[in-house]
Amino acid sequence: MSGISPRSRVGLVSEQRAYPVPREFTSNSIPSAFFSAPDSGILWDMDGTLVESKQIWWHLCSAASMELGYGLLDYDAWEPTFGQSVDGYQRAFFPEHSVAEIDDYINSNFERFVEHLHILPGCEDTLEAAVAALGGDVSRMAICTNSPLPIVQVVMKHCPTLRRFFTPERTFCAGDLFALETDLLKDQEHELHRLALSPEEREAVAEAAPQCVYKYQIKAKPTGDLIFASSHRLGVRSDLCLFVGDSKFDLMSSTASGCFAVGIAEKAHGGHLHVDNIAELGEKLAGRNRK
Repeated sequence: MSGISPRSRVGLVSEQRAYPVPREFTSNSIPSAFFSAPDSGILWDMDGTLVESKQIWWHLCSAASMELGYGLLDYDAWEPTFGQSVDGYQRAFFPEHSVAEIDDYINSNFERFVEHLHILPGCEDTLEAAVAALGGDVSRMAICTNSPLPIVQVVMKHCPTLRRFFTPERTFCAGDLFALETDLLKDQEHELHRLALSPEEREAVAEAAPQCVYKYQIKAKPTGDLIFASSHRLGVRSDLCLFVGDSKFDLMSSTASGCFAVGIAEKAHGGHLHVDNIAELGEKLAGRNRK
């Protein structure tokens, strides 16, 4: 992405152990198998799930629309698009500008509106309960966000709660470069074979010599790339991960990756578990920890 020096990540190879994967998910419980398996994990969307940033993005896109010559942006037209990638905003609202130009504008102006950023109520308690449910192993949690790296850095700068639970190495952004062994990408039994590579990228991998490293740019949700890349990097199994998000793009990403979807708020119905807010999820996790 323009204006970014993407981070290169070399993933960890995780064994494919035969832990049972429950497929029944009720509206008020989380299957215990997700926490008993040592290679399970919890992955989190950021915007709208852990932090309230919708108003930042609204003011940012609205300012861009005015300053780039598109006029007033209609909130009702914009609001359903919240949570998508920069590419999506460019296609929907700024077609006369390139993705790189919109990327640069967003990265340069996001912090202007940081007064509208805040941690969602119950977020810290929920993250504490999640770590406890994973046996105290915070290294099995990661953020998976469509926001570009400079935006995530601003959010982390202003949210010490997130810095407490997530390191840069466990924060994955659309557009990151991920160094992957070509042998894994060629293996149809490995979950990384399901990354959303283009035909050209698959051809390049197919022609690569054995044991080469291929630098792949992670594609945004609704693909499953962020979930596959983060679970691989953490050394956990994507099908033993919970993915917590608040948008249709999050649910579509969960479906693409085969993990279990926890939907937050009214726009994330259709997952295996639905809660009204992050605090409600924390209560469910805390209740499980007390059993």
